[in-house]
Amino acid sequence: MATIAEELAKLAVTDNLNRNENPLAGEWVLLKPGKQKGKCVSGEGWTPISLFSEGADGAYWKKTGALVGGSGYAASLFLLTQLPGPTAPNRYIGVWVYRDKTTPETKENGYYLRVEYLSGEGATVALKLKLEKWVNGVVTVLKEVETTAGKYKKESRFALVVGGGKVYCFASKEKASAFEQVLEVEDATYTEGYSGLLGSGTGTEAMQNFATGTFNLEEEAGVHKPNSATVNVSAPTPEISAAIAPGSATVNASVPSVELASGPAASPTSDQRHGLPLPFPSVLANPGRLGPPRFNASDRKTLRIKR
Repeated sequence: MATIAEELAKLAVTDNLNRNENPLAGEWVLLKPGKQKGKCVSGEGWTPISLFSEGADGAYWKKTGALVGGSGYAASLFLLTQLPGPTAPNRYIGVWVYRDKTTPETKENGYYLRVEYLSGEGATVALKLKLEKWVNGVVTVLKEVETTAGKYKKESRFALVVGGGKVYCFASKEKASAFEQVLEVEDATYTEGYSGLLGSGTGTEAMQNFATGTFNLEEEAGVHKPNSATVNVSAPTPEISAAIAPGSATVNASVPSVELASGPAASPTSDQRHGLPLPFPSVLANPGRLGPPRFNASDRKTLRIKR
């Protein structure tokens, strides 16, 4: 069975955000509490336009429509390309999953992964990762963790995953390294909606390779399910087949019928006639005839019957 980390690695990039574009255009739509949609800078990626004192910038991805997780999972992820330093505390950047499906521009509902500057600089920066639930603009921190200095840096990836009644944060230390689970919390408030991005602090942090989509943790065809006692086997029907029910001493057997050859028996050999293995060879040779027994000359001679 595939894992969440493996499925995250398969998500195709939705928008690489690696271009010069001010403000962010295309299929991106402004959402609250964003003041503007932000901008893209070639070589850096998406970053807010508004000053930190003015508030956050954000947008949601409209092109593919709302994500519907169903019994599966929905995810958004990004590559962190620029980190704030000690001169820009409390700056943050992150992604949405299940932003309100009806009016995402104005209704501040959904799950948000917030990657926030904590301390340090450059390769020694420490971050705070938060799983947030927004309900009409009111933010509840579901779970958070402070990372050690230098654990995540430029070209680390961060993913928000929702599914199975839980909300997760996954991260990879480098661009090509595997995702690892960082946070997990039970919550099933939202099951469909849009994906998007949100950040605060112009020029202090940036992201590229935004990816979003849904997936299921299904097994490959023909692979036996773990923790299952059921195995289906298809094979040609044998001549004799038997089935024993689990926990039962009863055996059900199916045996094909055998067609018996019909017709008169083979004529007795000379040794059989003289040795008289049977009392009436000619009679037994024709057991189905009607009427009294009829003896031939050989029978009468053998039985010493006089005419």
